[in-house]
Amino acid sequence: MEAFGTPPGPPGPPLRTLLRLEEGEGLTLDSPSEWFGPFLPLFIHETLRCAGEVTVWEEDGRVRGIFLYDPQEKVGSVFAPSRPMAEALLATRPGTAVFSEHDLGPGGETFLLFALDLRGWQPTVPMRYPVRIAREQDLPSVVALTREVSGAADERWFRTLPQGTEVCFVAEVGGRLAGAGWASRVGRHGRVHSLVVSPRYRRIGLGTDLLLARLLWLKTLGVEQAISEIFTENRSSQRVGEKAGMACVGKMFHYPHR
Repeated sequence: MEAFGTPPGPPGPPLRTLLRLEEGEGLTLDSPSEWFGPFLPLFIHETLRCAGEVTVWEEDGRVRGIFLYDPQEKVGSVFAPSRPMAEALLATRPGTAVFSEHDLGPGGETFLLFALDLRGWQPTVPMRYPVRIAREQDLPSVVALTREVSGAADERWFRTLPQGTEVCFVAEVGGRLAGAGWASRVGRHGRVHSLVVSPRYRRIGLGTDLLLARLLWLKTLGVEQAISEIFTENRSSQRVGEKAGMACVGKMFHYPHR
């Protein structure tokens, strides 16, 4: 006898949400991103370490798409080989702010992706201010500066960073912490990101010095390629990157509200 009722619809996307750090270990990633691929295991680890959520599109035991969500800053990042897959991942948290490699329609802000081959690279401009790797006692000042410039800072992320993978560089002017920037290293791949400079110390070359110091550090450790995302309207940072030898290789999009 046949059962009455509405026949089941097609199965939904093969999505799985990870909440615990151990769930993110040992995933097999199947090229969700051309430029950020080497950093995705780090992104997954850092998201779960800070009590975030990671939703993966999984087929035959391989992860083809990833959506990272930070509940502290209420923003996500999606990495997927196609826009429909990215949209399906984002549907798990509708309306959230998001960074995406795909143009998801109107309302987005464009970021340019810059890259630099560090093999044989040498800086062509001198550094003017002392830049050093941050110490533990610098943490309160770095967090305060980040909040001053960006409006938000997840202190959990700062306090328990894995050693040697994410490194903060700071610049001082007159004994006062005036700027900070981060460098990530995964094997032969590097990323410079999260540059913050106090408004009172801008346009004096701190951004250039912080970029060169991070690139030199990555090169010393054997990194062959470094990438960085720069807001399309931030022409000063773009000029700094170009002066250091970086070239635009792609785009990312930020949607404050979807």
